[in-house]
Amino acid sequence: MIMSTLVLDNGAYTAKVAYSHQSVSIIPNCQFRSKTSRLKTFTANQLDEIKDPSGLFYILPFQKGYLVNWDVQRKVWDHLFGKEMMKVDFADTSVIVSEPLFNFSSIQESMNEILFEEYQFQSVLRINASSLSAHHYFQTNPLELCCLVVDSGYSFTHITPYCRGRKMKEGICRINVGGKLLTNHLKEIISYSFFVFMIMSTLVLDNGAYTAKVAYSHQSVSIIPNCQFRSKTSRLKTFTANQLDEIKDPSGLFYILPFQKGYLVNWDVQRKVWDHLFGKEMMKVDFADTSVIVSEPLFNFSSIQESMNEILFEEYQFQSVLRINASSLSAHHYFQTNPLELCCLVVDSGYSFTHITPYCRGRKMKGGHLQLHVMDETHVINQVKEDVCYVSQDFYQDMSVAQLKGQENTVMRDYVLPDFSSIRKGFCKTPEEMVFSGKYKTGEQILRLANERFAVPETLFHPSDIGIQEMGIPEAVARSIGTMPEEMQPHFYKNIVVTGGNCLFPGFRERVHRDVRALAPTEFPVSVLLPPNPVSYAWEGGKLLADNPDYDEMVVTREDYEENGHFICEDTFDV
Repeated sequence: MIMSTLVLDNGAYTAKVAYSHQSVSIIPNCQFRSKTSRLKTFTANQLDEIKDPSGLFYILPFQKGYLVNWDVQRKVWDHLFGKEMMKVDFADTSVIVSEPLFNFSSIQESMNEILFEEYQFQSVLRINASSLSAHHYFQTNPLELCCLVVDSGYSFTHITPYCRGRKMKEGICRINVGGKLLTNHLKEIISYSFFVFMIMSTLVLDNGAYTAKVAYSHQSVSIIPNCQFRSKTSRLKTFTANQLDEIKDPSGLFYILPFQKGYLVNWDVQRKVWDHLFGKEMMKVDFADTSVIVSEPLFNFSSIQESMNEILFEEYQFQSVLRINASSLSAHHYFQTNPLELCCLVVDSGYSFTHITPYCRGRKMKGGHLQLHVMDETHVINQVKEDVCYVSQDFYQDMSVAQLKGQENTVMRDYVLPDFSSIRKGFCKTPEEMVFSGKYKTGEQILRLANERFAVPETLFHPSDIGIQEMGIPEAVARSIGTMPEEMQPHFYKNIVVTGGNCLFPGFRERVHRDVRALAPTEFPVSVLLPPNPVSYAWEGGKLLADNPDYDEMVVTREDYEENGHFICEDTFDV
């Protein structure tokens, strides 16, 4: 009975594989697709079968140095272990397989299950590639006591000391520089060298339910209402987006919204808004030479996604499209500006929903998504809300103050409503200007607010106060993080990013931090980041994404769509 040993150095870019008595084969550890064979996938060394590799792109099992796409890895291993290559008899084969330093236990457990339970190898040795290199060195240099292995690969460079064959763990260093970074840098240089000959503009559109944030990736963002308006005095005329300023008397102003309950359902209105955005008055889009990044809600309906594909490709005829969630754009922004962080939790509290989404190494962790149906507003009080409301740090204390009389009630504010002649925009009187007894002599229309100032935003933290059976944001944050693997949870607690219009309430960030701190394990540090402009943070992430060297691999071109239809969008976009 002969026991064969298969040696597999399972790298992030190439797999080095052979039986221990054979010469090594080095093959790509990935799958490929090309424009001419978009529906067919090629695995590992099947690359030679692709006749036209001009549009070739990778589907990698590794992201940022860790094995996260097991579907792709299984297919590569099926190819390696199968009849085309190693013809493995699993029952009589032992396998030595490499894994990265600092690997997650959840990945190690998945590898154990796949190697033992699915492939049923007779025995397994999981080991770091640097330890195999050190073993090689000591075997060929038996008089040496120590060595330092510098393993500079596709994702990382690891520096690992060994003494008498043992790894000195306290001396291990990781540098986040590898072959992929160098490839991307070269791609940037080449792309820049050729930009004179071919310029492809990228339009970034964060298409929110209340505002649209739009501009080309090399410009500053414009934030405009994503709706149409009508007023009593101009009932037959409709005003679109930022044409609001043309209305002389907006006293009877009301919205016609493309979104209802967070989803894009009124395509007639959305087309008119986009016609205005893309047209001569604003972006002057040349569709044939423009790629568009457009946001869509989490948990979107497939029928809405298909309608969006048809409108963007068939009606406007953009050259290429990337549909993506706003939270993913925010996560991309965060990781680009915080490259040493492994994880983040995006809390996007907007017009219709609050979404809570965990990300690890740039990838969405789908098991931890939470959606809260809390905020959905109308226009009149919207301006009052933005000018007057705040998030209480001590609800019961503020409530007791709000019940006091006269100047002792430091919570009370008088809001001056617009009359659209002398007062175009409402404003809040200072405490010194307020009249606590009697009427104002100026004849202004006054809206007096006390506990309403903090009771309305409190809905974000205790929706049950107004009969909405939902968790508040802090509880949802803790629950989302609790669904993640234990070793990741500290990283999420110290990287909470809050975005969206509701984050503009004074005290919002501090209250989220206080309440999450109370729910988190005491040994975990908690940090909540409020960006300088939480409304445009996702758009800025799209701007950064447009300059990503891998951007061309994320989009669907009009040619791809015309050839493959909705399937190619469903297959490409992670929404």
